[in-house]
Amino acid sequence: MQRRPPPLTPSPFPSRSVQVRSPPAPQEAAMQRSINDLLSHYVIDPPTIALLARLAPHMEGGADGLEERFYDTLLSQPETARFLNNTAILARLKQHHRTWFLSLFTGPFDNSYLRHLQRIGQTHVRIGLPGRAVNAAMNLVRTFCIEQICHWSQSEEERMQAIVAVNRMLDLHLDVMTASYRETELRGQLVNGRIMGGLIFLGTRVLLALQVGMVVALMMVALGVGALFAFDLLSVFTGDPHLGLVSALGSLLIMWTVLELMDKEVRHLKGGEFPITAFLAVAMAAMVREILIAALSHDSSNKDWVMVGGLLALGMVYYLVNRANAPRLVSEERRHG
Repeated sequence: MQRRPPPLTPSPFPSRSVQVRSPPAPQEAAMQRSINDLLSHYVIDPPTIALLARLAPHMEGGADGLEERFYDTLLSQPETARFLNNTAILARLKQHHRTWFLSLFTGPFDNSYLRHLQRIGQTHVRIGLPGRAVNAAMNLVRTFCIEQICHWSQSEEERMQAIVAVNRMLDLHLDVMTASYRETELRGQLVNGRIMGGLIFLGTRVLLALQVGMVVALMMVALGVGALFAFDLLSVFTGDPHLGLVSALGSLLIMWTVLELMDKEVRHLKGGEFPITAFLAVAMAAMVREILIAALSHDSSNKDWVMVGGLLALGMVYYLVNRANAPRLVSEERRHG
């Protein structure tokens, strides 16, 4: 039998009205070619469409039985029952499912029919219905149709032809729904990927700006500590030499730790790791300077003991961090050595 594209006229048992527009828009023409390709691919030719139309009244008579079996099965499965917990939604879905089931046999198999199947796949993605649930439901419909066909005709040859026709149509439906499901899912993943990529890019730029700002801030702190050192050194000659000398040494210690911290931050900008111990060293140096100055000024108070306690706490944290990083630092030295 020579295959030719099926006619686009409605079958003898129409389920919806068809509007004929001439000429079709380019997008509709492309979609029409697509539905024709699908019909040709699954060998759904005019005789097959005519056979499906002959089955339609018999299938409509058993639609209530399919509806009961179909939704009893869905309600018994936790992954699908959660979509059917509303009476109004369940009633609407039953009506939609009945219309879809009868359209298997009545068509019309045109561009609007293809769009309808694609929207079904998109809806499944939007509500989060697993793909395996769609396959299982389609298998249930297939089994029901075969059972109905067995009681439809006395001719075994006619029954076999009807089973083949129904299987072809169900395979076409599953193909379109699955393709639409995957396309919609991939489109969502692509959009999410672009959003995540944009956020990562923005976060990287903000982080780089903050790191550069930290280097600039450390440079300003270093200049300020340098000015403080010069002031303390000047006070050695103009004021109390003991207090001025201790203050100058404390300022020098702070300057050294700040320079060390700035060096670590520059290395971090180049891709190295940033040890937290550098910050701890700066804090301890500043507290040591304050404690020494307070000791020489003979102005003891509870604040001094608080600073001593804080210095001990910082020292303990410094020790624990260095101890935790010691194995890694040793392995890096051996690797570079």
